[in-house]
Amino acid sequence: MTRPAFVTLDLNGIARCAKCRAEIKRDSAGFLPETCPGCGRDLDYSVYMIRCKLNETKRKDETK
Repeated sequence: MTRPAFVTLDLNGIARCAKCRAEIKRDSAGFLPETCPGCGRDLDYSVYMIRCKLNETKRKDETK
């Protein structure tokens, strides 16, 4: 069984598979895929969610 690949944000804020660098896009209903469209690995969104929360907090601080 292969290990899951983390989803990360690149410098442009685009979600990418950390293993193959494929862009991770939401489907028409707004859901993120469970597997990478490039390499087929299961995706682990834990790092992605932390980065999104940090970016959200940073934006709130900049507007104060």
